[in-house]
Amino acid sequence: MIEKLFKLFSFLDKRKKFQLVLIIILMLLSSIAEMFSIGMVVPFLGAIASPEVILENKYLLSLGLFDHNINPEDILLPFTILFIVITMIAASVRLLLLFVTIRFSHAIGRELGVDIFRKTMYQKYSCFVNENSSDIINGVIVKVNTMTDKVIKPFLLILSSSLIMIGILSTLFYLNPLVAASAFFCFGIIYIFAIKVNHFKLRENSKLVAEHSSRMVKTLQEGLGGFRDVLIENSQEFYCDLYEKSNKKLRKALGDTTFIAASPRFIMEALGISFIAILSLTLRTDNGIDDIIPTLGALALGAQRLLPIMQTLYDSISHIRGSESSLDDILELLDKKLPFYALDKSSTPIEFANDILLDNISFRYSSDTPNVIKNINIKVVKGSKIGFIGATGSGKSTIIDIIMGLIEPSEGFMFVDNVKITESNKHKWWKRVAHVPQDIYLSDNSIKENIAFGQCKDEISISRVTKAAKFAQIDRFINSLDKAYDTRIGEKGIMLSGGQRQRIGIARALYSDADLIIFDEATSALDNETEMKVMNSINKLDNVTIIMIAHRISTLRSCDFIYSLKNGEIDKVYQDGEIANLI
Repeated sequence: MIEKLFKLFSFLDKRKKFQLVLIIILMLLSSIAEMFSIGMVVPFLGAIASPEVILENKYLLSLGLFDHNINPEDILLPFTILFIVITMIAASVRLLLLFVTIRFSHAIGRELGVDIFRKTMYQKYSCFVNENSSDIINGVIVKVNTMTDKVIKPFLLILSSSLIMIGILSTLFYLNPLVAASAFFCFGIIYIFAIKVNHFKLRENSKLVAEHSSRMVKTLQEGLGGFRDVLIENSQEFYCDLYEKSNKKLRKALGDTTFIAASPRFIMEALGISFIAILSLTLRTDNGIDDIIPTLGALALGAQRLLPIMQTLYDSISHIRGSESSLDDILELLDKKLPFYALDKSSTPIEFANDILLDNISFRYSSDTPNVIKNINIKVVKGSKIGFIGATGSGKSTIIDIIMGLIEPSEGFMFVDNVKITESNKHKWWKRVAHVPQDIYLSDNSIKENIAFGQCKDEISISRVTKAAKFAQIDRFINSLDKAYDTRIGEKGIMLSGGQRQRIGIARALYSDADLIIFDEATSALDNETEMKVMNSINKLDNVTIIMIAHRISTLRSCDFIYSLKNGEIDKVYQDGEIANLI
């Protein structure tokens, strides 16, 4: 577990590591302050009982604050003020430490959460499609919050509590070594025993929390994402039952962990009071209890401070143990590597002036599966229009993904103007490409923000937005709305029809000013008349290369070449008059 915690902190930047060092220094100061506040109890209580003892204390005299000839009664008030000041300083340091620790732990959670999200967003397309989005969301949000509250914060509390405990124990050992050792040994043994006994239960709870938090997010996504079908199928109770079962097991695991973490406190409080009672009886002398009041008071105060700190240590260890599986998942997400181009915004796009060449391309998803496409050789000239047809599963989308640089061919290569597209330069190719899928993703923002997708609101060019909307034959509809381009369209564009969503997707591709635009069944929701208008507008684009997949052959009437695919291979190529006959 210690190794995992250090690995977690290794992902922090230098600034955060430096802040951690400063916090540890503050922890040491807090420990020293506690030593002084407890150490002052003996002389203070002694002064209250017999003021003259102040003048006999060599440590106080060495400070030069008092004179031998002063009346003991006259220094009682200043001494009381000094005691209060030291106590208030110790409390202030601990309060400051608590504030800094909490702020720092949440700052770490924020930094690591952003790091996880960034590494997830920069993963390969093939990796992303193989992961469940609910697991990603659960990792970025739920498990990062768990890590902050149940791992980072407890770990910092363990550090501070350990240092403060050392300071308190040092003071108690100075006052009475035997009593301090006995108290620490007895209480420590009980806490260690509790940790050992509950270790396996906490580990089991950590697995339940990690598992069922993912299931809850998955159920929410499926239930809300398919809400229309849920209503029609009357399957609300099915999803409610799934959510309730996972929620019940999650809450039970969290409750058990909380109980395990908190329960020893009550036993320790009773044992602490019993210990003080036995100590009072043991230290009592023939002169009564007056002689031992200062020592007894210091030991009682030390025990009163020590017990909550030991409980905090145990509580923190329990929470960390109970969150170990979530920590494992977080470390796995943090271990993902960022590609070298992740933060490089200045790279120059690959030059695309002549052609794209697919040279003997084949692709399979794994070494033990057959090829999805085989021996594909295609040349796409700049400014041309290429169409793909074929039955479902014939390999059309796979070829498109390779052309876009989303996946790499298992065999063969793709060249753009004789430059081979590889892992090291594909990000430069993406700057030339725009994609219009059949199902357009629309965010719950304004129309102009969806057309200029991924751009800051203040950086959007309204002239480019309106120009793209006109080409996509959606500008008239947008201008008919009360807020025009500032109209919000709801989550996933729920306030728009399928054809309107597709035309906004087309406008988005045109706004990007790409050299290659790929239409993947991008006009399937349009009526014939609107589709013809959209395609006529797109055909007027100068020097833009168009690649289209369509089931309606009429969509491809303006293509220079149409490739028919069958079982992952090119079955036939149509051009010129053949295309007219095909339509």
